Amino acid sequence: MFQAIAFIVFFVLSLVMGVLWNLVLFKGNYASVAGDILIENPIFPLGFAAIAVNAVVHLTVFAWVYPQGEPSWARAVLILGTVWGAHFVNTIATAAKYQISDRASFLVLEFGFASLNVLVLATAVWFILGRNTSVAAV
Repeated sequence: MFQAIAFIVFFVLSLVMGVLWNLVLFKGNYASVAGDILIENPIFPLGFAAIAVNAVVHLTVFAWVYPQGEPSWARAVLILGTVWGAHFVNTIATAAKYQISDRASFLVLEFGFASLNVLVLATAVWFILGRNTSVAAV
């Protein structure tokens, strides 16, 4: 039950943060630094699928690793941050492969987004699953 709640919260928070960050607050910034690689109308079903896979991966790793130590918010941030960092490498590869006018700004935007996600999502997961290690275990 708690895992399902964590999935829903993870999904909704990720969607809200993604829309606000990418399509409202920093849309102009992304357009100026990434230009031609962005499409005008994002394909939301692909985004939903990415968020769902992301939630499953993060929550699965959290459920495996978190119960093996003392429960703490810092451990939750470290675990989810490590998983997020592993796929942030793909963002670096994107900057290396595509014509991006300002790679440094692109990476700063993406790192800021990743950091915000880790802090918000790790806090939410910790509140739902992390304060009781028996709940976090799969």
